Amino acid sequence: MSQLRDSTKTGPVIIDEAQKVPELFDEIKSIVDEDKRPGQFLLLGSTEFSRENKILESLTGRISRSRMFPLVLSETLQLKKQGDVTGTKNKITRVDFIRFLKNGGFPAIFAIRNENEREDRLNEWVKLTCERDVLQVKRLRPDPDLCMRIFESLSLIENPDVVSIARRVNQSVRRVQTQLNALEQIFAIHSLRPHPLSPGKTLYFHIDPSIVNFFKGDFQAQLDSAFLTEYMAKISYNNLPRHNLSYFRGARGSRLSLLVERSPNDILAIKWINRETFDKRDLSILDACQKKLVTQKIKTKKIFVCGISEALNEGDVAVLPWEYLC
Repeated sequence: MSQLRDSTKTGPVIIDEAQKVPELFDEIKSIVDEDKRPGQFLLLGSTEFSRENKILESLTGRISRSRMFPLVLSETLQLKKQGDVTGTKNKITRVDFIRFLKNGGFPAIFAIRNENEREDRLNEWVKLTCERDVLQVKRLRPDPDLCMRIFESLSLIENPDVVSIARRVNQSVRRVQTQLNALEQIFAIHSLRPHPLSPGKTLYFHIDPSIVNFFKGDFQAQLDSAFLTEYMAKISYNNLPRHNLSYFRGARGSRLSLLVERSPNDILAIKWINRETFDKRDLSILDACQKKLVTQKIKTKKIFVCGISEALNEGDVAVLPWEYLC
């Protein structure tokens, strides 16, 4: 431990895959308790630092966490500022957006121009994730073969909750939930819970649209992956802990894609579809959600996203092109 303590005197100590050495956290806790200078350690890991991977010391009160994501679209284009969903035209074009849905934002993969080579790299990533990385979550005893089948199913199910996934892979709900927990622990998938005022179960999505494309998922699944990662990344990088994300399901089963809780009484309600045009009936789910929220005195800003070429307003709903969300 003395060697580790001495290393902090010359600058921050950077430790990659820190979760593989759980006893290290106790040593760091001891050092930080004696010397409270911030920024002594930068701990990187490909799984959650939690009890599931036998890291019992959470360093509560001594650590700040930031989750990293694949590059979002603006980062792949090296834009200095991301769009802010104001309806103002940004530098992202429709061509940029469609290319991003196909190529995604994995740093070592998205810029590969040869499609066969890019697909080979994605295949390697998927195999390593499901056959090697998931085994780090030892307490959950993940099954690599089942994880692979579940991983693929996320791209192919309209509402990928645990019951629908279990039905598709012909396994028990309990067993599938364990695999989903393991995949989420290693940051391979996102989960999105229903809003407290909404029925429904937790949904699961890929962290990058290139994975959806790899598994031949449809355009809607690519949109779900891209936009959810976009918002999760913004919240993480801007340190916005109150910006909770959820979805809303209407009485007839229609799903409102995303609710962004910007404060306890202020919610951004976003619905996106895979069509280039929209029907006013598409907006009904936004109105249904607003009626529910207003009972709790929650102010709602409504946004509808589709493939139109320019932003417009439809009553109190801002209708935006796909690329305006990025």
